[in-house]
Amino acid sequence: RGSVRGTVSGSFGGDAVPQSIALEVEKVGLSDDDADFRRANLLYRAQADVAGGTFGFDLNASALRQKPNSPVPRTGPVLDPSLPVDANFNPSDAKLDENRLQLTGRFSKSFGNSEWNTTLSYAHTNLDTLRGFLAPDYAEDPPPPSNAEGFGQQRHVTDVYFDTHVVSTFKDGATLTYGLDYMFGRARLENQIYEYTVGLDGSNRPALSSMEPLDEPAGSDRRNFLGLYVQSDSHLSDNVDLLAGIRVNHTNETMDGEMDVPVGDPVPAQDHRHESRFSGSLGLSWYVWKDGADSLTLYGDVRDTFKPAALDFGPEAEANILDPETASSIEIGAKGTALQGRLAWDVSSFFMYFDNLVVPKAKGGGLPGLENAGKEVFKGAEFELHYAITDDLDFYGHYAHHDARFGDFVQDFDGVPTQLDGKRLELSPRQLGGVGLVYAPERGWQASAVYNRVGSRFLNKRNTALAPAYGTFDASIGYRFERCELRLSGRNLGDRRDPVAESELGEGQYYRLPARTIELGLSCQR
Repeated sequence: RGSVRGTVSGSFGGDAVPQSIALEVEKVGLSDDDADFRRANLLYRAQADVAGGTFGFDLNASALRQKPNSPVPRTGPVLDPSLPVDANFNPSDAKLDENRLQLTGRFSKSFGNSEWNTTLSYAHTNLDTLRGFLAPDYAEDPPPPSNAEGFGQQRHVTDVYFDTHVVSTFKDGATLTYGLDYMFGRARLENQIYEYTVGLDGSNRPALSSMEPLDEPAGSDRRNFLGLYVQSDSHLSDNVDLLAGIRVNHTNETMDGEMDVPVGDPVPAQDHRHESRFSGSLGLSWYVWKDGADSLTLYGDVRDTFKPAALDFGPEAEANILDPETASSIEIGAKGTALQGRLAWDVSSFFMYFDNLVVPKAKGGGLPGLENAGKEVFKGAEFELHYAITDDLDFYGHYAHHDARFGDFVQDFDGVPTQLDGKRLELSPRQLGGVGLVYAPERGWQASAVYNRVGSRFLNKRNTALAPAYGTFDASIGYRFERCELRLSGRNLGDRRDPVAESELGEGQYYRLPARTIELGLSCQR
């Protein structure tokens, strides 16, 4: 599909001021002929001895130009079979364009049995988007005056991150880490909302830039997030390790935007939230047995976490700060090696109680948004296996059983308040698994084959639309020379197009698994 990718990297500067630079560019065509993306990323790094310590500097610049594809609406329990698999309902001038610049400085210095580390980072992102999606009434008979809704946004985001901490190491090998971090974020957005008509086969897509928007909401957000933390890693005995940490979180946020009123246009509004909360973790590992390269370790941990909610960058620019996400969890497990280290395995189980998970919400008229989902319960078990059949041939396997369910969460569906307690979270499969073989000698022929299985999952919160399980097969073959490697690889060779992600735009719409991809690559090293 006309895809090409290239990367070049190198180092220079000598021992006094070592430096490196890497450039990656790519153009990727998608199975939808009207969708693709082009991306470029430049990373420069330098390091020098300064003031008795080490100073490092990073510059990372990236640019993305994307013509987006479209999600597919669901009709009943399945994606609408009357629509072509890769139909594009975006306007003809649709775009997802992003420019991002990040500057990072790091300084570390040792004194006595301690090391002081400090990081300061600044990032600025400009995002210019114009997208469209089918309206909820697109299939009505007679057809509605317009069957699609458009959404344009210019977003400007500034992030500043600062962290400084000290790591002290004691004679028994125990460590104590203490410090603080701070994040400042500012976002400004200007939106445009449109209505238009498009053919249900993706034909006759209009250009929205030549149309007058129906509304132009705008908003801004400013957030300060401060944390003080301390963590200790202690050896209770030769084979027992205790890791404990506690953190004080404080967040202060102000959002400006709009508020809907019963009669008339939305009015300017502001929301403010400040919150302080503790979080922490406690973990224990027990080195039960060791015989040469073989071993057995038992481990467990409890955690309590806090995170301010993600910003709602939806079209309506509502001044509504969501509740922070909090969670309490427990995990226990065992891991080890056997057969003189050729077999490695890890098995664990977990239980998590979650409050205020941020989930997508469709607002009036199908416009997207975010909301807090009340309470949720996540539990499950996971298993991983690696077996070195020979020095060059490895087998990998993994399996996970997940049960993710809503707790107390009431949501309005077609004007009817519905309690979702006990329903599974949408697009959350209970079964996940996979196996793979990798043949990778130091020189000569290379090959790999990987099969992954994703279990059935519900497409909606009410659990009335069950998507069947599916499997994907990836494979590669290549040849490794002394300095170069030539490789032919394929992903999703069975060309499965199952729904895998809920759309951030439109109600009850889903993105499909990317189509079969074949790639030929050559990499060389001096």
